[in-house]
Amino acid sequence: RALAESEQRYRALFHAVGVPIFLLDVETQHVVDLNGLAQALCGADAVTRGVTVGELEPAWLGHALSRLFGGEQSDQPAIDDCWTDAPGGPRWTELRGSAVTLGGRSCLLVTVRDATEEHRQQELRQREDKVQALGVLAGGIAHDFNNALTAIVGHVTLAKNGNPAEQQEMLAYAEKAAIGASRLTKQLLAFSKGGAPVRRVTNVGRLLRDTVGLAGAGSHMRVDVDVPGDLWHAHVDSGQFSQVVSNIVINAQQATGEGGRLLVRASNFHGALPTGAATGDARFVRIDFIDNGTGIAESIRHRVFDPYFSTRSGGSGLGLATAFAICRNHGGTLTFESRVGSGTTFSAFFPASSEVEVEPTSAPSHVPSGSGSILVLDDEPSVQLVLRRTLERWGYSVETVADGRHAVQRYLERMQAGRPFDLLIMDLTIPGGMGGRQAMAEILQHDPQARAIVASGYSDDPTMANYREAGFMAAMAKPFQHAELGRLVSTVMARSAAEARGGPAPKPVTDAR
Repeated sequence: RALAESEQRYRALFHAVGVPIFLLDVETQHVVDLNGLAQALCGADAVTRGVTVGELEPAWLGHALSRLFGGEQSDQPAIDDCWTDAPGGPRWTELRGSAVTLGGRSCLLVTVRDATEEHRQQELRQREDKVQALGVLAGGIAHDFNNALTAIVGHVTLAKNGNPAEQQEMLAYAEKAAIGASRLTKQLLAFSKGGAPVRRVTNVGRLLRDTVGLAGAGSHMRVDVDVPGDLWHAHVDSGQFSQVVSNIVINAQQATGEGGRLLVRASNFHGALPTGAATGDARFVRIDFIDNGTGIAESIRHRVFDPYFSTRSGGSGLGLATAFAICRNHGGTLTFESRVGSGTTFSAFFPASSEVEVEPTSAPSHVPSGSGSILVLDDEPSVQLVLRRTLERWGYSVETVADGRHAVQRYLERMQAGRPFDLLIMDLTIPGGMGGRQAMAEILQHDPQARAIVASGYSDDPTMANYREAGFMAAMAKPFQHAELGRLVSTVMARSAAEARGGPAPKPVTDAR
């Protein structure tokens, strides 16, 4: 009687549950039993009891159930399966199992749930979030660039039509606005495609003190820096590292009022990152920025590192987003802890290094002059014109081409005539044509002594960070100033001349990045 009552309860529950249920034999993978909804899923007239799960129809169901028996067995297996339905759309199925023993044999009691609509709604929400974030980003970019362009165009117009005595002043303002716009593009590249850092072994303790001193100068808050004497060196791009420090210090200034304090504390960190992205053997330099500001509300913490998200009037919303991307691109991370009314702690992690720091060499600061020949590869006529006029003003003979194939052809013609170019300045990306990297590779096959500088607006291109591997002597990110161009041209030409004489070459070129 007890067995009969248990059987009745089992049957009642088995068929009353509002989802398809299958009872499967673990050893043979046969269907032992199924409820009405499961039978309807397979087809009311389909033979289902006694067949193997792989023979079930529709095919997606047999495929999903078969996955329960693959790999290691579990008492409570769970699988989320995605399949393509007849119209070609994706459908998601959730399978949840429980191990049971019936009549001395091991079985799985499996529920099947169609989760397609739930996934579609989730994707829709994610798409809406992305569109919203993209709208904020696009609006912020347009706002900042429109401001820069207004200043550039306005001051250039004043220089053209205004008082000649004020011409130089107006042009200087226009140049300053253009440089500000270039900084914006560098920040955008840092968290878009990567902004590959040019890393060197660096004494981050010294660099940290210098950067904090500059960023905190004139601030209302008190800034203390704690750097231990045994702090490890780190493998960082010094410019991007300073950008992280400056952005976080500025953020602390905005978060603190009268009586504000910021403690910048560096330490050696050995182990896994808080995000779990590194192994336990990793070594990092950790920098904590501890302020006593207002803290970050729980409702907006998930957006702290979103570009162009800011809670303060006039804030760009790029500082923390850029800092986070730079730390990530270095192989580290940026995290934070905050309590409303008690302040916030940002923690930046950079990979440590046991190598000895190599002091960067400074390139000549004078404006170059000479009589050498230079070939410029760039698809933009206005850039060609600027480079040609600038270099000719310095005394060089300049030719320009708009495609890498023409650059190779022209170089070989000059080389065969016994008058090879002394220097090439090459853009990386030529839409619809051969770029600078491929052109340089072909030129080096014919003339291993060819000297070239790579210049590109895509500063995140790997070639910009690893220019020597591509055969270039230096890298120059657009937009560049005349002083940067002058230093690189002077150094590369001097090195070429020294090697031609057979004497010692100048020290390695320092790129203008």
